[in-house]
Amino acid sequence: LYGDSSGDHLLQKVGCILKDCTGRNCIIGRTQESYFDLIMRFTSKEEVRNVARKIRTAIESVRQAGQWSGNCSVVIRASYTDSSSREPNAYLRGLSGLILNSEDTEEL
Repeated sequence: LYGDSSGDHLLQKVGCILKDCTGRNCIIGRTQESYFDLIMRFTSKEEVRNVARKIRTAIESVRQAGQWSGNCSVVIRASYTDSSSREPNAYLRGLSGLILNSEDTEEL
């Protein structure tokens, strides 16, 4: 809506927010357009929910991208896999597929 420059600024800002909210225990990648995927180790689903809350708060507080101001909204979905999963390495086939098709998915 505001042009490539503003979009690039916003994507960079979101990337920095994700890095700040997750620390060094996470792999972050932008898979397409404004979709980001994160891979992280966790000890409980509540830990994932806490990280999601931090991310949501930080992104929704963004009021400017480049020279343009506005509001941001975010949709966060979490998928879980562990060593007891039928396909513990499913993320290797495509993280986006895991997020959209996992049996253990929740919107946060």
